[in-house]
Amino acid sequence: MSKQFSNEKGNIALLTLGLMSVMIIMFLFLTNFVKVFSIKEQASTNAQQASLAATSIVYEEVDEAIDEYEMTLIANGKEILEGESLSERINKRQEQYSDLNQNEAHIKAVDEVLSEELSGNGIDTKILNDILIENLTNSQTIESLKYEVSEVISSNKGTVANSEIVFMDDSQITVKTSSKYKALKFDSFIPDDQRDINQTGTGPEISFIEYLDGWSDITIELN
Repeated sequence: MSKQFSNEKGNIALLTLGLMSVMIIMFLFLTNFVKVFSIKEQASTNAQQASLAATSIVYEEVDEAIDEYEMTLIANGKEILEGESLSERINKRQEQYSDLNQNEAHIKAVDEVLSEELSGNGIDTKILNDILIENLTNSQTIESLKYEVSEVISSNKGTVANSEIVFMDDSQITVKTSSKYKALKFDSFIPDDQRDINQTGTGPEISFIEYLDGWSDITIELN
């Protein structure tokens, strides 16, 4: 009787130990799963913020291109359409969007006015077209895009190497990047080429791009 009780007690102990082992494995699996999801969200947010930063750079260059265009018109003795410069028309259009914040209103106004100007309603569409393409594709702009996007990715603990900027993708800037995954347990068993969690972020539409004659999409790799 005593021996049978001892055996049953031993079996219960083994069963309990087995159940605890299963629970520990399940806990580690769940924890790693949650961590993967967290890193995926981090990579997604990282890519989205980087694409927005890149889009801001584009509109800074566009503002400079508009100033250059207007100075070129003056230098060539061209008359201003309806007594308003391109900048004045943009500012006037921007005031119509009081429901948006200043930056959003400015971007919307720039897109609309440039689209109108480039579609054949401008004073000199070719000059504007050429100045915009030059400003958006010169080495200074490309380096600014690379720098800003790299800064956003690295500040969010993402992987800069092998990230890329697709400029433009359907009139939008897309950033493809990744974050490294590190397991809580048995990390050494995970190959390096399987640690990257890739995500893509896309900025707002830059609608005037579709009216640019001679525009070609650019892929910028970050190394």
